[in-house]
Amino acid sequence: MKKDTQSIYDLPQGDLQEEQPRRLRQKKKPRKWLWLTLIVLVVLGAVCILFAFLYTTLLSYRGWGDVLVLVFFGFVPVCGTYYVQAYTLNMDVVVLSLVSGLAIDTLLMVNNYRDREQDAVSGKCTLVVRYGKKFGENMYLALGIAAVLLCFWFVYTGKLTPLEFIWAPCVYLYMHALTWRKMIQIGSGKKLNSILGETSRNMLFLGLLLAVALN
Repeated sequence: MKKDTQSIYDLPQGDLQEEQPRRLRQKKKPRKWLWLTLIVLVVLGAVCILFAFLYTTLLSYRGWGDVLVLVFFGFVPVCGTYYVQAYTLNMDVVVLSLVSGLAIDTLLMVNNYRDREQDAVSGKCTLVVRYGKKFGENMYLALGIAAVLLCFWFVYTGKLTPLEFIWAPCVYLYMHALTWRKMIQIGSGKKLNSILGETSRNMLFLGLLLAVALN
């Protein structure tokens, strides 16, 4: 504080007149961003509550669950968390949000795969019910592959080395593929609950491995 005050007095009179308004603007800027961030959080919270209600009453019965997972378990939490701390967004954060959303959607996909017969009876038209068992199996695998392919962005931008890409996203993909094979072998029934557990484990490993590799 003492050093900062001294530096002001050392300035020529003309520079001092310009320096003081600049410092006042710098003090006001955080307050402005604080209010903007608060407004954004309130709006996002309201939208999340609205779509949570719409999902349970309408959207899940029309096959919109996977889109909502991508948005509200990927883009909103990842980009929102980054924004309230940095007051900005960038392409790296957006890509990470999509990686997160795609990986989490594998959990919804295997859940709908397990419940496809019951959902069909109750009129819940998930993607698996609409397009069939084989589609659910292929989509489960494709979601994991898409999440890993998006991580090439970080190799392209220099955030990940090729070696880091192998032991982070590719290790997840190997685990995901093994879980996918088990899912196909089981096919139906309560034994698919174990696939839900393995899918959750794979998602956790992807998050941890990427966090270490990108740090």
